[in-house]
Amino acid sequence: MAKLPKFEPKLIRLRAKVFPLYDAPIQRRYLIEDRPREQRFTVGDLVWIKQKLWPWWPAMVTVHPHDDIYYKYNYSDDSISYHVQHFGPRPYHCWILENKCQPFNGFDQFQQKMKNHIEEATKNRKKTKVIKSYLVPNDHREDYNNAINEAEIANLIDQKVRLQQLTYRYYSLKYERFYE
Repeated sequence: MAKLPKFEPKLIRLRAKVFPLYDAPIQRRYLIEDRPREQRFTVGDLVWIKQKLWPWWPAMVTVHPHDDIYYKYNYSDDSISYHVQHFGPRPYHCWILENKCQPFNGFDQFQQKMKNHIEEATKNRKKTKVIKSYLVPNDHREDYNNAINEAEIANLIDQKVRLQQLTYRYYSLKYERFYE
């Protein structure tokens, strides 16, 4: 049975993960730019992301390996999506809408925000939906705890160093080489 998340800190060693690619991406840049006005996040920012059927998960905004960009603007609905890589044992990256991202300021602050969000839900039906959005399935609990551990440690590291040490290393299966 799924339960509301609890965090159990443990000592871990941070390292970049390898993510296989099936073709060659263009050369990537790791520049921390001044944040343009219309964006909330920039490369190297730590965020909580919410994807369908998953609990809120810690991630880092990174440059996309093929497109060499870290955000996309959708003119049709005036929205921004960010490229993020997930923390945790499995190397996973995706595009996520800005309204599904929250700044990562540690698990304690997230837990307080979660409690406030649940208390603010007025109707039972809405409260159930809010609680469900925070539930962590039992089979993902260890991965979730490891992801939070990594994010908590990454939060203590300077942004430029964080990008150098933690950005996934993409490996092209077609050309049998790494792209950074």
